[in-house]
Amino acid sequence: MAARGSPLAEHGALHQSGNSTPGIWFKCRFTANLQHPDSLSCCCPERTSKEIHSGGVYMKKTARASMSRALLLTGAALAIGALALPPAHAAAFQDPLNVPARISPLAATSMLTAITHAGDRLVAVGPHGRILLSDDQGKKWTQVPVPTSVDLVAAHFPTEKKGWAVGHGGIVLHTEDGGQTWRKQLDGAQAGAAMLKYYESPVRGADARTQAALTAAKQFAQDGTIHPFLDVWFENEQVGYIVGPFNMILRTADGGTSWTPWLERTDNPKDMNFNAIRGSGSDVYIVGEQGLILKLDREKQHFSALKSPYEGSFFGLIPTPQSLVVFGMRGSIYRSADGGASWQKAESGDRAGLTSGTVLKDGQLAIVSMSGSLLVSADGGAHFSPVPVKRTAPLFGVAPAGARGVGVVGIAGAGFETLKQ
Repeated sequence: MAARGSPLAEHGALHQSGNSTPGIWFKCRFTANLQHPDSLSCCCPERTSKEIHSGGVYMKKTARASMSRALLLTGAALAIGALALPPAHAAAFQDPLNVPARISPLAATSMLTAITHAGDRLVAVGPHGRILLSDDQGKKWTQVPVPTSVDLVAAHFPTEKKGWAVGHGGIVLHTEDGGQTWRKQLDGAQAGAAMLKYYESPVRGADARTQAALTAAKQFAQDGTIHPFLDVWFENEQVGYIVGPFNMILRTADGGTSWTPWLERTDNPKDMNFNAIRGSGSDVYIVGEQGLILKLDREKQHFSALKSPYEGSFFGLIPTPQSLVVFGMRGSIYRSADGGASWQKAESGDRAGLTSGTVLKDGQLAIVSMSGSLLVSADGGAHFSPVPVKRTAPLFGVAPAGARGVGVVGIAGAGFETLKQ
């Protein structure tokens, strides 16, 4: 572990930042020791050297994986802190899943992890259950009450009023008024129990895929609220998907009232993490670890693997009627104009992890990075160019805002960037 105050010390610190279950799931966002990039080490022991140099990777620290020295140190620090507390405080722990988010006047300038739009409104989510709204294209933000204080990492609105947010603890939140009020639809314990019940039913059959799904469901049920959901996407008010680690995917056809596990409906034999899901028209895609790209076969109701152009992890995707753009580690961007049958590499000019992308109102594509770059394409993703930004702090999310602007979120909170003509 790097010394305190070095770039690598900051890299490790994010692993401990705002997690509802210390030592279990962490978001490793920083990309490199900028002073000594060739000597980069990382407290993500399960990552390859390629992934370590990429940044933006999600780290598995569950009961299925062994404790690293970093986690032992973290646990020791937590234990020492607990011993320092008076007995009354030590016994007063409450599960963040059930603790409402604290309203803070600094919420808009604190770290936020994702941003989306609900009509013309911007909605940002982040650590400690924070959800903020802006009705003036990101100039002013208002934090709203949320019934949980676990970290939120993704949100999506298929309509102006109805939206969903997901995050740590397997939390799924739902709003029907454009983000003003939120209620819990699901958590990890409920999801695990639902998966187990589904696959234990005799009507599911005994084929190899179903039995493998049953084994996974038993583990998810045992793990309870350890695992986060990493992304959410709805194609309309009723049909949507939530995805996460270890091949975790659930689908709803009733607006989240009930969820059906699709563990056996993916070409993912290594149980790679699903990092993002998006759709355009009738096409739905998932991207994840080690170059994983899946496409929904609607007739078979199955996510089939596409031949990947890259062995590193993808963190996001931008599907449009004309093309599919996937992006992730080390500034990697690939574009397909034939639904994933073939790929062309697009140069980004950025070697940091690319974290989020969107389609702007004028049809251009925008991607943000851990270096704080904002990359824009005017030709459907064939080429990307950096545009000037007000600040260069690491960015985690981007969404269209107005005719010529984007809302962005990251380490420094929420902001707005104007794209010049």
